Amino acid sequence: MASICTMAWVYGSVQGVGFRYSTQREALQLGLTGYARNLDDGGVE
Repeated sequence: MASICTMAWVYGSVQGVGFRYSTQREALQLGLTGYARNLDDGGVE
């Protein structure tokens, strides 16, 4: 199976509200791998 790679940036109320945790939980259920990190400008990469 071919691999697909993507990058996304999310802005708005995404820091301090459990966004990365929720994203990680969903990714694990879907069998996805990757990372999420807080950005200095308040977004998440």
